[in-house]
Amino acid sequence: MRNDAEPARRRSRLVYVVLGLLALGLLALVVLSTSDSSTPPKVPTGGISMRSAGTERGSPIVLSPSGMRFRVRLLDAQGHAVHGAVVTFSAGEIRTARTERGKALTAAVTTPPGFFAACPQGNPTLLECRVVSGRKGYATSSMFTPTATHGVFTVTVTAVVDGHQVRFVFTVELPDAANPPAPTTTTLPPRRATTATTRPATPTTRVIPATPTTTSPTPPPPTLPAGTFTISGDITVPLLPGGSYPLDLSVTNPRDLAINIAAGGISVSITTGQTGCSASGNFVITHGLLDPITIPAGSTRSLSQLGVPTDRWPELSMIETNTNQDACRGAVLVLTYSGTATG
Repeated sequence: MRNDAEPARRRSRLVYVVLGLLALGLLALVVLSTSDSSTPPKVPTGGISMRSAGTERGSPIVLSPSGMRFRVRLLDAQGHAVHGAVVTFSAGEIRTARTERGKALTAAVTTPPGFFAACPQGNPTLLECRVVSGRKGYATSSMFTPTATHGVFTVTVTAVVDGHQVRFVFTVELPDAANPPAPTTTTLPPRRATTATTRPATPTTRVIPATPTTTSPTPPPPTLPAGTFTISGDITVPLLPGGSYPLDLSVTNPRDLAINIAAGGISVSITTGQTGCSASGNFVITHGLLDPITIPAGSTRSLSQLGVPTDRWPELSMIETNTNQDACRGAVLVLTYSGTATG
């Protein structure tokens, strides 16, 4: 009699093995799909742009003796911020062109324009500053302090995004304080001669005592003493790392004459009493007032009321340090304003 039980058991084991292999295949597909879904997408490189953000407008930028920070923002083709990119600020040297003296030519000379302070990602040289773009795509250099007396140079900003490089160039001018440009004069053409008919007049004699007069150049308007006018302003929204806030300052002029405040005539200092949150390491005034303003007599005017564009107001920024800044959460900033005016 044939024993059919053994082949039946073999067939059942084969079915179990096939089912087991199918189950393992489905599990592998689930694991692979799960792994793929959790992999962060690469930053798209097509259309990556870099632009100036908050740095003084104009070309060339006029660099004050106290120095300044340079700032850019990285965006992709869809306008999304690009963060985590290595950004390098490189200052070029000032080159003096060759000049002819008699028959000899003096050699061209290059002069370092200044130096960058310490940067979060290091300073390959004193003319370079390396940082990483923050969550909103902003990258801000450390303070660049000039050492040259005058000249024009460039600050080239390069960023590496997914193996591709983008760049932006600032042109910077150091004005020569010792030799300001000469004032321009206009020569008017001579007036055309005219003829007139005269008739004899009855001679009269009258003696008028002379009054001595002196002529002196018109003096410049006096600089007003401290306390003659007041400046106020506040922040109405919370600051985030990498974010900036323009300050719509208000100026009160109690005098009976208008006062004038020049561009750069208002300074802002920052302090905070929050433990572990230093003002100098986490906050910065990106730039001061960039346009001159006039405050009418006996009035208070804000920068917006005076028609000053928002990007010309003083700007407060929170530095993206790419480290834990939770110590600054809820910190109260104290902004102190000072300025000079004429009138």
